Amino acid sequence: MALKSEQAQVLRRRVIGGLLRNLVLFSGAFALACVTFQAFIVPPLADYVADSTSSWRTLNSSEQFRQKLADQGFLGEGNPFPWTVTEFVEMGYPAEAGSIQEVQGEVDAMIANAVTQTADETTQAVQSDFLEKLKELMLNGDGTLAMLRYFYPDEIVVADAGEYHFFPISDDLARHTYDLEKFVRNGDQVMNYYDNSQWISRKGIDVSKYQEEIDWELVAGDGVEYAFIRLGLRGYTKGEIQEDENFKDNIKGALNNDIGVGVYFFTQAVSVEEAEEEAQFVLDALEPYPIDYPVVIDVEAVSNTSARTKDLTKEERTRCCIAFCEKIREAGYTPMIYGNMKTFMIMLDLAQLEAYDKWVAFYDEPMYYPYAFKIWQYTDEGKVAGIEGNVDLNISFEEADGVQDE
Repeated sequence: MALKSEQAQVLRRRVIGGLLRNLVLFSGAFALACVTFQAFIVPPLADYVADSTSSWRTLNSSEQFRQKLADQGFLGEGNPFPWTVTEFVEMGYPAEAGSIQEVQGEVDAMIANAVTQTADETTQAVQSDFLEKLKELMLNGDGTLAMLRYFYPDEIVVADAGEYHFFPISDDLARHTYDLEKFVRNGDQVMNYYDNSQWISRKGIDVSKYQEEIDWELVAGDGVEYAFIRLGLRGYTKGEIQEDENFKDNIKGALNNDIGVGVYFFTQAVSVEEAEEEAQFVLDALEPYPIDYPVVIDVEAVSNTSARTKDLTKEERTRCCIAFCEKIREAGYTPMIYGNMKTFMIMLDLAQLEAYDKWVAFYDEPMYYPYAFKIWQYTDEGKVAGIEGNVDLNISFEEADGVQDE
């Protein structure tokens, strides 16, 4: 009876994750990295581990990792494997049906095999490459998250509330087809996309009352082709729907200066009925204005402990999102979903949202989100003529498509 693949993969992640986090925190941990790498990390545990069938796993703390190494003699001449099957059970990762005694022998044999094979196959060059890459990431100021993303290229790693979540990249979801090397910033830090030496992307912004009074003529003169304007929001405690204080001024200013317009609404709906109420509020407010970019539902976590949405499940939040988008679509507009990595990987079920365009906020390069998206919000520190202070900058790739053809 073999050890469950999920258990083995969790173990492997704990070891690598603990190692990386300790390397970041303690400069003297390179010696530990060498020992751990030769005895356990590079080991062909992959030969024994199938792809995880779980949607995500949480990485435990490096302190537990370090303590286990010491307790089990991993740093000396003792047992090179830091956990027994018994401990797996105690930590909440039960073995498959059958007694612990039945599988312990096979686990021990697997470990011995892995260690032997590692000793035979791991060369000094491999160790050197591994440690050199760690050193490079550390010298560049990259944290644990960047390191984990580098060493797990076939998974999406998302940090949230002090934990790291791993999501196998799904073959069932549409992938974006952009060549990441063709995203280039100009001298003003504006992102462009070049294909066959031609600039084929579009420069956009998104604004709300926080940008205060905007000179839209200057904005248009600075090459902004479209703007997403916050239409309104629902309060995260009392749940009251409010129109953004500057919505009317902003939408009129953009339209009067031939800037393409889309709108977004910050949702805090806790039910399908509330999501539909939000959508109707948007439709009523849009009635006087011709827009040519999508109507967006803004889905983000609120850190306040009294937020009315804090206990929503992924399924509940996804249903709210669908309800909003469908009501917008029925009215003849193109719906879109805005969010960040946490939104799309932790808060929503992407498999149920394939029918809707995505607008992704990700403030690093290259773009890490692997799935299809239409707009990339790549910074919240942009500078645009006519706007005091910072503004979100976006890059997109298509003509305006906010209203569906009749």
